[in-house]
Amino acid sequence: MTCSQKHCVFLSSTGRTGTKFFGETMSRMIGDCVSVHEPDTTRVSNWADWISKMARFGVPKMLWGQYRQCYSLGKLTTTRQRNLCGDEKAKGYIIDNRREYINSFRKGLYIESNHIIYGLLDLIAEVFPNSKIIWIMRDPRTWIRSAINATAFHLYGPFDWNSLNLSVRAYNFPGDASAGRWNAMSKFEKYCWYYNSVNSRAFELMERVPNFRVYRYEDLFNNEIRDEYFLDMLRYATTFEDGFSRDFSYRPELLDIKIHAAASKRMVPKWEEWGSPLVEMMDRHCGAFMKEFGYGNEALWKKKLKLSGASA
Repeated sequence: MTCSQKHCVFLSSTGRTGTKFFGETMSRMIGDCVSVHEPDTTRVSNWADWISKMARFGVPKMLWGQYRQCYSLGKLTTTRQRNLCGDEKAKGYIIDNRREYINSFRKGLYIESNHIIYGLLDLIAEVFPNSKIIWIMRDPRTWIRSAINATAFHLYGPFDWNSLNLSVRAYNFPGDASAGRWNAMSKFEKYCWYYNSVNSRAFELMERVPNFRVYRYEDLFNNEIRDEYFLDMLRYATTFEDGFSRDFSYRPELLDIKIHAAASKRMVPKWEEWGSPLVEMMDRHCGAFMKEFGYGNEALWKKKLKLSGASA
């Protein structure tokens, strides 16, 4: 079951990893390329964007359609992860949602930056045979601060009810160690659990994907080392095994443009100020990924781990 032969790159993550930046700027560095950010996802906080998307995709899809798996890839990600939708049906929904849209662009290369497709990466790679997957990994300590402090990140918020199946929760999986205590968990701990759940699911699916690569958010946006990593990502995104390629021009000045405001101290301070309870929660849920990707090597963090009784 093939959706399109167009050459595509899909970037995904837990969110809060520069996905909007990639969607808005990759086409400014790559020739004959269109790049988009969450093309058919609504943001009530951005009325202009919502209205333009309704004009493009139609009112049903952009209103009540956001709560149906046949219209929303975010909803489809969740229902598939919960085994409420089979793979063949899911592939059909992906095709219905993307074939006409992607083929409408005359540009040779299509790039989509979208965190809600994390649970569909293997199927996307299947229905788009000329595609590549890029996963952006971020230090969970800075990710959680950005996510909880962001007013636009609605995870487990007032409109994210479990009955709507928009986001996974520990009790959706009876064997999960946190299933029985979910309702007693703080928002901070729920976000820690979510970070681990999303990354675990994505890496599980990417084992089936031949063309994928992982980049750390910190490597791509650190002024001192970003050139090497960003150039590597651009080379990867523009060169395909069948000989297809596109020219690119690395523009580091674009990386200095602030897409989102820096996280404030409203709800979660910097990790350097965390006490033992937060450190222990972070280590319990996210410690394995931190070690695998080289996070948490600071002497202060190791000291905090020791004081909290968590693993060193």
